[in-house]
Amino acid sequence: MGVVGILALLANAGVAMMLYRFRAGDANMRSVWLCSRNDAIGNLAVILAAAGVFGTGSALPDLVVALVMSGSRCGRGLSSSLTPGATSATHDKSIRRDEDSGATCLRQ
Repeated sequence: MGVVGILALLANAGVAMMLYRFRAGDANMRSVWLCSRNDAIGNLAVILAAAGVFGTGSALPDLVVALVMSGSRCGRGLSSSLTPGATSATHDKSIRRDEDSGATCLRQ
């Protein structure tokens, strides 16, 4: 788990560094950069979980990281919605921003 996490971190961090200068570009470039950055953050969490499992001999660190990562994919955890800045979707007339939750919703 740790070796795969390290290899994945190298790949995702490399791509994120290459795309860093395009992070303020159009929606597609920004999306690719955010996904690469978020994947690198997830890789760091996997590496920490692997170290925790190795150090404690317990599966608990792996389970905690898995729960946090699954919640961040389903909810708002490490999502790109926490990154400030407008995207092209916020300018679309058919999309609105929910003021209470901050979620982007289709107009009805």
